[in-house]
Amino acid sequence: MSSTLASTRAISSPPMGKAQDMPVFLYIDAYDSFSNNIVVLLTYLLKASVETIRIDDARFLGQDASLFLEYVRRFDAVIAGPGPGTAEQGGDVGLIAYLWNLGADFVVPVLGICLGFQSLILSHGGTIYRVENPQHGIVAQIVHSNRSIFKGIGDLRATQYNSLAADLGDSRKKLEPLAWHRTSATSPLILSAVRHREKPYWGVQFHPESACTNAAGARLIQNWWNEASEWNRSSRKPSTERICRDNEARITPSISQASSLIAASTCRLAPTIRSERITNSSIDVDVLRNAASSTGGSLLLLESVQRAAKIPIHSETGRFTIAGFSYPDTKRVLYFMNTSRIEVRNGQDEILDQKNQADLWNYLREFMSSVDKPMGGDARSPFWGGLLGFVSYEAALASIDVDGATRPSRPDACFAFVERSVVIDNAENRTWIQSIKPKDEEWIAEIQSAITHSKKKCTDGLENGISLKAVGICSPEKETYIKSIRTCKEEIRAGNSYELCLTAEGLVVSPASVSRSHHVWELYQRLRKLNAAPFAAHLRFGAENGDSSVSVISSSPERFLSWDRHGHCQFRPIKGTLKKTPGMTYEKAEQFFESSKERAENLMIVDLIRHDLNGILRSGEAHVAKLMGVEEYATVYQLVSVVEGDLSSKLDKTGGIDVLAASLPPGSMTGAPKKRSCELLKRIEGNRARGIYSGVIGYLDVGGGGDFSVAIRTAFSWDQERRDGRDFWHIGAGGAITVQSDDHAEYAEMMTKLETVLGIFD
Repeated sequence: MSSTLASTRAISSPPMGKAQDMPVFLYIDAYDSFSNNIVVLLTYLLKASVETIRIDDARFLGQDASLFLEYVRRFDAVIAGPGPGTAEQGGDVGLIAYLWNLGADFVVPVLGICLGFQSLILSHGGTIYRVENPQHGIVAQIVHSNRSIFKGIGDLRATQYNSLAADLGDSRKKLEPLAWHRTSATSPLILSAVRHREKPYWGVQFHPESACTNAAGARLIQNWWNEASEWNRSSRKPSTERICRDNEARITPSISQASSLIAASTCRLAPTIRSERITNSSIDVDVLRNAASSTGGSLLLLESVQRAAKIPIHSETGRFTIAGFSYPDTKRVLYFMNTSRIEVRNGQDEILDQKNQADLWNYLREFMSSVDKPMGGDARSPFWGGLLGFVSYEAALASIDVDGATRPSRPDACFAFVERSVVIDNAENRTWIQSIKPKDEEWIAEIQSAITHSKKKCTDGLENGISLKAVGICSPEKETYIKSIRTCKEEIRAGNSYELCLTAEGLVVSPASVSRSHHVWELYQRLRKLNAAPFAAHLRFGAENGDSSVSVISSSPERFLSWDRHGHCQFRPIKGTLKKTPGMTYEKAEQFFESSKERAENLMIVDLIRHDLNGILRSGEAHVAKLMGVEEYATVYQLVSVVEGDLSSKLDKTGGIDVLAASLPPGSMTGAPKKRSCELLKRIEGNRARGIYSGVIGYLDVGGGGDFSVAIRTAFSWDQERRDGRDFWHIGAGGAITVQSDDHAEYAEMMTKLETVLGIFD
């Protein structure tokens, strides 16, 4: 649990008016990616009900000001939240600017945080300026006056996310300074907090809710509400109407949107899962592929690759390998962003049904809800059957209302409905052969026999005349990438983002083979050997040379999101990469990752993920289980954090989908605040589609669980692009850019990641 939220358990709320009254707050969200963390802190600490609106709420912005004033006065207090941009731009602050001009009859206590703080000072005659050393994800010592909201809180170390600062200037007559900080040991003090000398307005230039802010952050919030509620009792004119409502967001799927497609795409399932468990530590993925082929199918593989001694790459995440068996009658769900179209196809690419203007997430919720949960599956197997596939970066962008570059004929999400599967527990040497099809004992026996008697084929990529060597590689140009890095840093200095996850794409031209499936498998075998990872994947969707057919190979080290059948969910963001070189040790890697730059990058994504999860939970149960631990992989060391939560109250087979939809695109691939950062990256990257790279790969289990990795260290190829006997493979790579980034080091990191995949074409 974060330092700030953990500390709230020991703090009791003060008496407010009637002893049993619940305070009702208005939170004005400036499209920040930490807002839900603030809302949860207020809810959990102060036992408050919080209503959230956006800065550009059409009910009030541009309308008669009296509408907003009447609305605001019904709350006990208002929080003007942080966000990208500057208080000098009306579009960045929107309704926040209205708060400071409330007439005497409408005044309500306000706490401004970061952007809200700057707006408060600007509105009273102060000025906004750029700081010499922007502070994003940096924990600073706050020097305070021990007065007002700082009284008795003790030592305060708080996380900052700001490129801009405020100077009181002419506002000194109305605003009293309360706290300051430095950006370096020799820099001048920068204003960190103020209060109005007459009105109940306070502002702070730091994040009291951050995972790395200490317990004094919660004490400050408690003090603020003590003073605000006292002002309400002594000075505030009563409102004729007081808002009181449950603020928890609810998503209600549209039943009619997907019902006909569900009927076409679901199959009658067996009431009891048929399975056979065998104990065998020597099953290889080649054996599984041969077993699929011998029964007329192909393999959809999510593999936790093991080390040479059959030891998982990572004990926490490298446990299970999931093999879905795809056959000509296997149904697939395809989603096309360009037309908001969902199609249901079989394994031969025949369209069984389709619907335009459909919502992907509503459809997936409806799909999984419509599937009767089979009985009898072994609880130790995380996957009994269900949807297995990918969601592209562009489909994920739609979740935050950002348009992405797409092509009409290429699906932006694709899932196969897997009814037959093999799951291997690498830790316990167990294997389950499973089917959720009725009366499928014969298939189980066939697969068991095929696995038992099959021998792994040793191939070197040259079998049947296949060459894996690239005939052309187009890598990102160094000058262009460095120019983009500098553009990112300028946007950050301007206050438009805290961190930008810049990416580039390499393109590999390789000889096409007669057997595409065999060619792709050989490339995957090389990738899993060169970069063994806990979230490797081999996916092949569509018929040969189909208009929407695609091959995907991946060796991702990063779990995006998982949840089990009991509702425990987990994010494992990776932000911080160090290449393994001669002489590099784990201890040296730990020292490297102690740098403020590396830790700031990771903290920003941790706080962002807490925001995403808190947007669904709203209960204070999103907690940081591990903060910035170093993990070793085949070619790199990574800085990894773990954020967990409890979805048990939403466990209806769609709770995990709600979190997935609310959390995309992966914060480790965007930066923060997420929406503004993605809009900036779209322009900086030249409106280039990232495609499957930066999206997610994984499964939705019919039993209620799910597990998705971030699609990094990934290559994909569309059949439609094949020409002149050549295939084209897209490989993305990138890294997080902050103001502390060294241009050439960032380029080198991007190339390190890119070369991990390019190496399979040597």
